[in-house]
Amino acid sequence: MLTLNDYLEEQLKDPVFKREYDALEGWYQEQLARQDAPAHTEKSAASKAPHPPRKSRTVIPV
Repeated sequence: MLTLNDYLEEQLKDPVFKREYDALEGWYQEQLARQDAPAHTEKSAASKAPHPPRKSRTVIPV
């Protein structure tokens, strides 16, 4: 049975395929960074100290 890695290795022997595959590397890395960005933002926000309590608004009866 042919695995995905075997198939890719075979395809990368074709110079046209390899050129296109390599051209997409930058785009692929950008997509991975975008997927990881929200996870890192949530983790960093969770590690911050809690916000100070909000000042309560005083309601003055009229």
